[in-house]
Amino acid sequence: MKRRRIQNLVHTMIPQFLKHKIGACGARHWKRQLFYIMLYAALFLGIVGFLSQIIFLSSKFRILSKYNNIDDNLDALNVTDKTKQTPPKTFLSYKHNFSFPLEIDIAYLVNEKIQYNISIPHEPINPHPFKYMNLPEACNFKLNKSYWTENDTILVLVKSTARHYSLRAALRSIWRSVQDPGIKKVFLLGYDGINQTQIDEESQTYGDIIQEDFVDAYRNNTHKTIMGYNWAIQFCDQVKFMFFMDDDYYLKMSDLASYLRKIPEENRHNIYIGSLSKAGEPYRDKSTRWYVSTEEYPFDRYPPYIGGGAYVVSYDVAHRFQLAFPFVKYIPIDDAYLGIVARKLMIVPHRDMKFQSYYRGAIAKECSHDASQLIKQYCPLARFGFNMYIHQNKKRAKNTTLLRSLILIICILIAACCCIALPVILHLYCDGFFKEAYPQTDR
Repeated sequence: MKRRRIQNLVHTMIPQFLKHKIGACGARHWKRQLFYIMLYAALFLGIVGFLSQIIFLSSKFRILSKYNNIDDNLDALNVTDKTKQTPPKTFLSYKHNFSFPLEIDIAYLVNEKIQYNISIPHEPINPHPFKYMNLPEACNFKLNKSYWTENDTILVLVKSTARHYSLRAALRSIWRSVQDPGIKKVFLLGYDGINQTQIDEESQTYGDIIQEDFVDAYRNNTHKTIMGYNWAIQFCDQVKFMFFMDDDYYLKMSDLASYLRKIPEENRHNIYIGSLSKAGEPYRDKSTRWYVSTEEYPFDRYPPYIGGGAYVVSYDVAHRFQLAFPFVKYIPIDDAYLGIVARKLMIVPHRDMKFQSYYRGAIAKECSHDASQLIKQYCPLARFGFNMYIHQNKKRAKNTTLLRSLILIICILIAACCCIALPVILHLYCDGFFKEAYPQTDR
């Protein structure tokens, strides 16, 4: 009888004990159901959020691909229609296997020629068989009564088209006020039969025309550039700096002289500076004047080069260029060609914002094909280049913002996954806890 009373007392106290011990963790059935409802709701919202982020990311990647397809090249201000270009081809990789004829150590051979007058033992593959038609007097810097020395002399070579009389006249007018005995200015022209009589008269009047008998055409600009280097080395070997420019540029001559003459004496060598293109791509569209075939240049990129509109070379660099030209295969894009020659000679081009046309403080700016605008220093081409530069910076800012957004989204996804995983872990832990500690509650 006593034993039965004890058993009844135990059966009565155990549920009360369990109720007291379990408490808020699971004794009340409605609280446990509410816990499961909140867990599944959080899981559902996490999945919906994850899918929405995937959709958002895919739209952002489409926007990124759209921006990446925009041409970033500021040197070519004419935008070509991508739909008119020839189908994509497989080109050789400049990065992995660049080699350009002649495949010789031209840097070593040129140095041997300069130091020891040892002839280069190879047949030229880029001869320059043209003859002078107009020739100015050789350089004769009259520096006796001036403050400047031969280390301060500057030769300005203007690549001009034969029919651009008005642009040459405008440049002469702009520079008339600069009376500097350490500066000589010449214009580089090819042959133009229609305008040749007027060119001959211009040469006799001003004595600043260098002209050879190759046809004056855009795709002969490399011949024109080589002509300028040949003349400078032969007839102006005492000059320290050479400045090449196009005839549609506005040049602040006094600023150029002041800028170059402030370069320390020990740094006045190995100079090849201007607007740098680090990874320019050849134009493969035959409808553009910049077209270069795969036979002419088979690689996907050019070596780093300085834009041909305005740049400076020191005499030692010009001399090495001039000796190397006959042994480097010709391509019609003169600034890219100089980049190829520079790479073979191990000459490193450097960017200088003073010759970046869109830079507000530039010494030389791409101005206009209208002589009246050139004289007035109204330069729509430089302004267009500046707008392109601003557009490019905005685009880069958008890409940077997009990258930051992607990083933020990834962080949010990681946090969302943690938020989803934490309730699941808690749910599994609580279930295990209930089953292990209070197996009677599952019955």
